[in-house]
Amino acid sequence: ESLSKYQETLSALTSIQESSEEVLEEQVNIGNSAIENLDPIVAIEAFSIATSIDRENSTLLKMLEKARNLGQLIEIMDAAKSSENNRELKTALSFYRKALDLDKDWSPAAEALLRVRTKIDNERYLNLVSEGYKTLDQQNYSLAIQKFQQARELMPDRNGAKEGILQVKQARVNQKVNGLIGTANDMLEQLNWQGAILNLEAALKLSPGLKNEKVKLKEAKERASLIDLLQRIIENPTVLKSDSELSNAMELLTKLSSKKNMLRQTEDQMQLLATYISLARIE
Repeated sequence: ESLSKYQETLSALTSIQESSEEVLEEQVNIGNSAIENLDPIVAIEAFSIATSIDRENSTLLKMLEKARNLGQLIEIMDAAKSSENNRELKTALSFYRKALDLDKDWSPAAEALLRVRTKIDNERYLNLVSEGYKTLDQQNYSLAIQKFQQARELMPDRNGAKEGILQVKQARVNQKVNGLIGTANDMLEQLNWQGAILNLEAALKLSPGLKNEKVKLKEAKERASLIDLLQRIIENPTVLKSDSELSNAMELLTKLSSKKNMLRQTEDQMQLLATYISLARIE
């Protein structure tokens, strides 16, 4: 008889245990579903029942805490979304951070935080690029390159900042080239052929496609060569004793005479050469 009662009691306990496990599983499922559906009341009730059945289960205790925080979490997320929709991105970012502080595993908040950060970075990137082009137009190249570099560091894969940096570099080159051409033109007006050559060569080294400057360089080199030859003959007129040198001198004088705009010194040297040629022909 005692054995029979023991077996009945054991059977009853087993039935209760099995029933409790079924209730526990059911309440956990209800609780999880309620959290997914953002229903804090049902979630709290379900996990309260679940933790009363299994009081030592740390996972269930955490889920109960999650359920209790769900109402506040929903309010924070709603405020964050409203701020985000109104383009108040820094405020939205702050709300999403609060949501994650409340529940670090809340994936909608984590995803939204990343999204808003990207939006903020994108706005900052666009502002930096815009400021870069503005300062580029103002020829403030140091500040422009700084803005473009900051934008590139923020979003390395975007092309706007890279293109801006290239434009700044080209603008600096153009500025230097224009300065060299301006100096060269001044020297051409002053008939300073050597000085013009140096500046034109420097300009063409930086920008090889300058057609007008190539023509000017060719002319300057020709004039410089003719004047150099003139000076050498004047310094040593005895070379005119050679018939070939005399012929070359006569050709030089003809070429120089065809040129416009001569320095007074060059004109005097040409007259002196003409005299030397006359004397050499008499001899």
